Amino acid sequence: MPGIITTKKSKIVRRVLIPVYECSEAHQAIIWYINNLKLDGDLVIFLHVVEPVLPSALSGLSSQCESIQSSSTHYVSEKKMNQARSLCHELLQKANIYGITCEAMIQVDTKPGSAIVKIIDEENIDNIIMFKRNLGFIKRAITGSVSSYVLHHSNKPVTILSSMTN
Repeated sequence: MPGIITTKKSKIVRRVLIPVYECSEAHQAIIWYINNLKLDGDLVIFLHVVEPVLPSALSGLSSQCESIQSSSTHYVSEKKMNQARSLCHELLQKANIYGITCEAMIQVDTKPGSAIVKIIDEENIDNIIMFKRNLGFIKRAITGSVSSYVLHHSNKPVTILSSMTN
């Protein structure tokens, strides 16, 4: 099977990516993963993309520019980075409670969709589980859908979950 690494001495290993926006959705994704996809030997990677504040001269053009590399001039507040670290730390703890082997990554990028696809390629991800964000019609029309972007630009299986609110 493509994307699955096997060796004579080890079990099947899959790399499952869960891009996270907020804690409640990430917890729901963990539960969905456990109930529907989990196999021994899986590595779950949580990815949180932090969008930087662009310089005011570029902010009007940001939708037409390529992704800005982390060495470029942009600003991410310490508060945003601390929130991202806290979210990732909480998810690692939660996953460990369920016996899930996991890692967490924080990526700074102006375009979350392209950042996720880049990580999928770089980290040799085998499967993606993500939520569609609950954006309004106008905001979705302006910014586009991250889950739709990933679905159309990744060559790996993508599971898109909708909110499981009670």
